[in-house]
Amino acid sequence: MHKFYLWAFFLFITLQSLSQTLSGYVREAKSQESLSDVHIRVKNARIGTTSNVYGFYSIKLDASREYELEFSKVGYQSFSKKFY
Repeated sequence: MHKFYLWAFFLFITLQSLSQTLSGYVREAKSQESLSDVHIRVKNARIGTTSNVYGFYSIKLDASREYELEFSKVGYQSFSKKFY
């Protein structure tokens, strides 16, 4: 029984190392005011999230790829940024 738990623990560590969490805050360029309800999506994938009332977002991604995130909000120009 102890061997199974030990193996499951190592499997969990391995799976965690294959992913990464990308997080940050979205702010208005001029005033530096936090922006809520900004849609953040990974281009060419079905992954995305929305910033909270503090402008914070967090998205879990596969660590072995390069990503391009697109930030969009009604009334603002969309913005894209590549992450490696």
